[in-house]
Amino acid sequence: MDNLYKKYTGLDGKTIKTHMYYSLGGMNYFTGRSEPRGYYLSVGPVQVTYRPDESVSCESFTAFSGIKELLVECKRKNKKAEQQALTMIPLREPVLLKHLKDKEAAKDVRA
Repeated sequence: MDNLYKKYTGLDGKTIKTHMYYSLGGMNYFTGRSEPRGYYLSVGPVQVTYRPDESVSCESFTAFSGIKELLVECKRKNKKAEQQALTMIPLREPVLLKHLKDKEAAKDVRA
């Protein structure tokens, strides 16, 4: 899984990682569904450890804490589909961040 785009932001005191990647798709054994092949945008909370030069040295996350969305479905990895997916990030990232915030708020209410 290649990280074709990666960005760290803050949301409600947490570090949020947004990244785009290409997935071969296939069976997701956690959900029991088949996922399409293509470019995905993923948003989720992470804990980041930085080196003294402020580059990322370690990143950890909790399973099932993020959200992903298929941006472009394609049969194989290619530059045209990748560029199309990259242009969709500014439109879809705020929607996924809002959904993540709502998901976290619902989790806090249940706790």
